Amino acid sequence: MMRKRSFKFLFLNILIVLSVFLLLLVSKNFSTKVGSSIVDGFQLMIELSNLEYYAPEKVLAKVYLVNTQNSEKSFTMSDFNVTVYSSDTTVYKFTYQQPIESSLKGQTRRLVYDLSREVNLSNLKDNRYTIEVQAKINSKPLSVKREFNYKEVLIFLPIFEDFYLVGEKANLKLGIYNKTSQGKRLSIDLVSFIIEDQEFVFRPDREFVLGIGDYFEIDSNKKYDINQSGKIPVKVRIEYEGKIEEVGSVINITNTFGKKIGNASFALESEEYVRIGTQTRVKLYIQNKDNKEKYLLVKRFSVSIPEITYNFTVENRRILLTPNANRLIVILPNLVFSNPGLYNVLITVETSEDKIQRQLTLSVGN
Repeated sequence: MMRKRSFKFLFLNILIVLSVFLLLLVSKNFSTKVGSSIVDGFQLMIELSNLEYYAPEKVLAKVYLVNTQNSEKSFTMSDFNVTVYSSDTTVYKFTYQQPIESSLKGQTRRLVYDLSREVNLSNLKDNRYTIEVQAKINSKPLSVKREFNYKEVLIFLPIFEDFYLVGEKANLKLGIYNKTSQGKRLSIDLVSFIIEDQEFVFRPDREFVLGIGDYFEIDSNKKYDINQSGKIPVKVRIEYEGKIEEVGSVINITNTFGKKIGNASFALESEEYVRIGTQTRVKLYIQNKDNKEKYLLVKRFSVSIPEITYNFTVENRRILLTPNANRLIVILPNLVFSNPGLYNVLITVETSEDKIQRQLTLSVGN
């Protein structure tokens, strides 16, 4: 059950990430990096993991000092301040007044502040926030600021497999994600799936209780008969508490699935600093290096870290890989390290006719 839930959460997270990405594409401030003016050849830069967060997500921000010159330069940094605020309140402030003397090679940068290492800034109120950094470089003032949105929303998403085969039936399910800063009691009057010229209606007969960040899945006990290959658009209408919301999705259908993984590699990513003694959110991606779409039926997928006797295995999973793109496979659950150092991460993927093994390295600090 835990393995199934992990992938349901994963699928939901992937759709949320895609939705946020599309919103950011139309934003004038798409870049997550912004730099200050230049003083003595140095520049402060703020790097945010996102420009839009959904409760109870953690705000991740890093501050770099950049040497914009071609040659190595010495500097003295002092009066360093980081402030996070909205129009009506300051939610966090960090100050370090003591001077620090060092040097930077030409055209390089150095991490001088990591928000996630200092504070757990999450579960904020729905608002627009500013992170502002001020410092003195060689006694000359330097500052930079960046804005981000923090959203509180209920997210409704139709839940499907990555792909189906012609002749199968798709279970019609709706996922609800409480991305707000407080618990919710939710009464849903009607859910309608519209697929091509068919409409599937069901009326939930209960109240749903969702804590902060909770996910719940409603099974309509209705099925859609799949009789042709292609990408079938789906529209879902939800009526609840006097409101109407519509969301869309796609059912991917193929006549056959691939039995060979082909040209693929893997990558690990952690937006936060990986440190000992804390729950670590490490993402694992598969990279499709072929210029074609792949419908894979994975017989077994496993991740192991021998130094901490960590093992995670999933069996019989369908994975759709788009051409020349990365695909988030899993956020590794229950991952905690006791000692700093470099750890080997062993990845094995098996299909009915293929098996690949890769080894990656993960760095863990104090």
